[in-house]
Amino acid sequence: MGRNTALFEENPELEVKAVFEDLQRRYLGRFNAGQLRTLQRRVKSWRAEAGPGKEVYFDQACEPGERAQSDFTCMNKLGVTIQGQPLKHMPLRSGIL
Repeated sequence: MGRNTALFEENPELEVKAVFEDLQRRYLGRFNAGQLRTLQRRVKSWRAEAGPGKEVYFDQACEPGERAQSDFTCMNKLGVTIQGQPLKHMPLRSGIL
């Protein structure tokens, strides 16, 4: 793919058709419409071998009420006082997933 590799590395969201149409505008008469599919196959192959990594997603299946999540939040910086004495508190927030 040569020079166009850098273009796809810097902008992985680019669509091949848009790049091909840009090439046709810049180099009139050099690329015919039948070459679009060839470029699409080459870019697809390049993306599979050397392109940006894909986000990995692991589906999590859990029954309601089976798991819980908890979070302590330090709130000492709020300056809460009781009868003039600073209240050092760290409330617990929890929820069932």
